[in-house]
Amino acid sequence: MGILASILMFANVENKLSFLLKLEDLIGERREYDRVSWRLREYNIDLDIPFFFQLEKIGAQRRLAEKSILGDEAFILKVDVPVEHRSFEGLWRVKDTKELRIFHYKKPEIENFAVMVTEHGSAAIKCALRILKKQKLYPLEVYVELPRGRRGLDLIGDLGNMGRIYISNVLNSFVKGAGLYGKDLQRSDVAEDLLRRGGKIKAAVLEDRQRNIKIVISSKGIIYSYRKILPEVFVEEIANIIEVFKQRNFIRLK
Repeated sequence: MGILASILMFANVENKLSFLLKLEDLIGERREYDRVSWRLREYNIDLDIPFFFQLEKIGAQRRLAEKSILGDEAFILKVDVPVEHRSFEGLWRVKDTKELRIFHYKKPEIENFAVMVTEHGSAAIKCALRILKKQKLYPLEVYVELPRGRRGLDLIGDLGNMGRIYISNVLNSFVKGAGLYGKDLQRSDVAEDLLRRGGKIKAAVLEDRQRNIKIVISSKGIIYSYRKILPEVFVEEIANIIEVFKQRNFIRLK
């Protein structure tokens, strides 16, 4: 399984620092954040299932500590996530504890951003965001928007080599969408022609073949790595994506 990112934005650096201080106040104790009723008459089950979370502070690992763009504070968030298990007896509602990590940037251009990453999919992120709101922590969850047409290709091209691109909504009697694979597809005439015909970039994959890193950017705002890599490495890798999209005004609220 790969690793998924959720981008958090703050109005200013002061708000981000206040957010980090409030996270520190929550460290240690296991806390309940929700309770779900589960009733199964045929088995005479009538339960209220508590859901917990726990925060830990960690020292973020560094490849090149002196050149790191990550802030000194980093957190592990362990959260109970609802899971449905289907068996011969029916549908059972259980819970599973998943782990997320929260990092923030100290690079001036993106200093008001933090990133939450997990290897456990969007359900873990949704639960984590609910926890933050219940603790009266309100970072803005944002995403990077892929612009239409040639601008989309140019923007992705500024980030590196595009090895795959998926295009939908093509205004053609026969071709409605296409997936292209190759090298430097941001310079592809085929991709440009499909976009000129009304196509929209559904997803693009940035590839660093030398380091075997592939990062997916989707029109739904998902940033995902196919490959399991260290969370802090992933967060450093997507910093340039956040910075470029911010400079071009393509950061949007979810």
